[in-house]
Amino acid sequence: MFRGFVAGVLATIVVALIGGYIVLRSGLIPTNADAKPGWLETWGRTPRFKRRWLARHPKVPIRSR
Repeated sequence: MFRGFVAGVLATIVVALIGGYIVLRSGLIPTNADAKPGWLETWGRTPRFKRRWLARHPKVPIRSR
């Protein structure tokens, strides 16, 4: 029983690694730094998010010594 569990975990890890490699090599996920943002990033960039970000991270002037 335990041997089957370990085999299932290892098989899952191997399939995930192979699938990730295939997806990255085929170009389905852009890995360059100057890529345009995807639809999820564009959708998540809302005014509500900006208000929440600015409320949690106020601009504090940096004093020079």
